[in-house]
Amino acid sequence: MTATSQRHGGLFYGWWVVGASVMGLALSWPTIAIYTFGPFVIPLSEEFGWPRGQMSVAVAIVTWTAMAMSIVLGLFIDRTGVRRVMIPSFVLLGLTVASMYWLTPALLHFYIMFFLIALLGAGTSVLAFSKLIMNWFDRHRGLALGITMAGVGIGAAVMPIVVTQIIVGMGWRQAYLAMGIMVLVVGGGPVALLVRERPREMGLEKDGAAAPVDRKAGARVEQGYLLSEAVRTRPFWFMVVAFFLVGVCAHGSLAHLVPLLQDRGIPPERSAEIASTLGIALIFGRVVAGYMMDRIFAPLVGIVFMAGPVLGLALLALGAVGPAAVLAAILLGLAIGAEFDFLGYFTSRYGGLKSFGLLYGLMLASFQLGGGLGPILMGYSFDQLGSYTLVLWVFAGLFVLVCLLFALLGPYPDLPEHPETA
Repeated sequence: MTATSQRHGGLFYGWWVVGASVMGLALSWPTIAIYTFGPFVIPLSEEFGWPRGQMSVAVAIVTWTAMAMSIVLGLFIDRTGVRRVMIPSFVLLGLTVASMYWLTPALLHFYIMFFLIALLGAGTSVLAFSKLIMNWFDRHRGLALGITMAGVGIGAAVMPIVVTQIIVGMGWRQAYLAMGIMVLVVGGGPVALLVRERPREMGLEKDGAAAPVDRKAGARVEQGYLLSEAVRTRPFWFMVVAFFLVGVCAHGSLAHLVPLLQDRGIPPERSAEIASTLGIALIFGRVVAGYMMDRIFAPLVGIVFMAGPVLGLALLALGAVGPAAVLAAILLGLAIGAEFDFLGYFTSRYGGLKSFGLLYGLMLASFQLGGGLGPILMGYSFDQLGSYTLVLWVFAGLFVLVCLLFALLGPYPDLPEHPETA
């Protein structure tokens, strides 16, 4: 097809890639393993007699496995391309989830399945889709990335409801089977049909420009640092620390928001409603942050979004209930929603695309490391002190430090050029 036909009706084909990516992320491994975990807790506990605390170890297993896989996946994607990793991952993830129809009473079996979800489904992560968006967009990179990342929020909002309805109507085994089929068809189908590695496969350049016909493939270059070059730059380490701290504070406050509100006498149903406003703000934050980064220096956008939780956590530390608690949840949700936008966008601007997968994988691993520690710190604080007040103030201070680190990133660097490999 010609470049003109690929932009039929004025729509750049990259936006079709974005649409497929939204569907893929809505059925990615985080949605399956984390956001739909809750509806299965009581049915599995009732059938197999598993304590809830022991079941929750599966979430830690999938998180830490994903952290390790982030680095490996990033390196692999840089060398082979996205499609070669993403499509097999959707197939393997779908089959793995569907096979949980035959889950046995052995808790170890449950743990192994969650390990396999992160291992085999690694190519469905935000890392892979972020790399894809970087390949297709430059001027509209922020907006495209924000819309794409909203897929996670959509999955988090929709899938628990769908899964609960299937469990109530048919049983938890059928729910796992149905979820596996949805991963294959609804998530992997659009990815396999619509996703292309790079615009030049469609006779295009980034953002929809026609590809020059006189350029030779052998002359193509990519801008960006190799890992050995990136680690010698100040922004690299500032981002590693900043995203670690964001993971600690965001995941810690998110995991304990509902029990925190219930401790203050707010009924469980109302606590869940307040927490749901965080999910809505999450989707809004991803799209708005992406849109703004195309027009405003990205670290400034990051400072604005990361300053919000300072106020939100302060409100919670001061005992917020009612509208103040809702405002706190919204401010947290906006930041949590924007975090992956910043992670991908900052990595592309300060590290480039040459080793984007590996650099992003390292940033994501840092974030996930913090994300695993945050809920533990919140729980330990409550167990030792009888409240979350102290740790909430600490988290608010850490968000101030994140804003400072973003401010110190400085202007985007002039990136070196290297021969294109994938």
